[in-house]
Amino acid sequence: MIHNPVRVIVDPQSGIPTFYVTDPSDPMIATYRAIFPDLYKPMEMMGGDLESHLRLPPGIFSILAKVYESYHMTDPHTFFNREDLWDLPTRNDQSMSPYYTVMRLPGSTKEEYVLMLPYTPSQRQ
Repeated sequence: MIHNPVRVIVDPQSGIPTFYVTDPSDPMIATYRAIFPDLYKPMEMMGGDLESHLRLPPGIFSILAKVYESYHMTDPHTFFNREDLWDLPTRNDQSMSPYYTVMRLPGSTKEEYVLMLPYTPSQRQ
């Protein structure tokens, strides 16, 4: 399983890191919290101003995007027969990397800074 159980925010003036736990059920984080109880804070203490700036790291995003090539299908028959596979676009035999852009998402009234990666139908580059 790929996940991000801790977010670390570094104060730009003092350089002091603050550790916020996003998944308190993670066994490694539970162990570290037992060893260093004052180091980790619950995510609720971060505040909306900082939380609105959090982004998924591109490396984790790439892993999740690769998994989603197959696991976006909701129909068991389609999934079993692998009828609707997706691929990441390639250029000169290299897969496209995730990139950040500013766009308005469907149903939204304001523009957002998003990390994205397009897909193409499998075997149809």
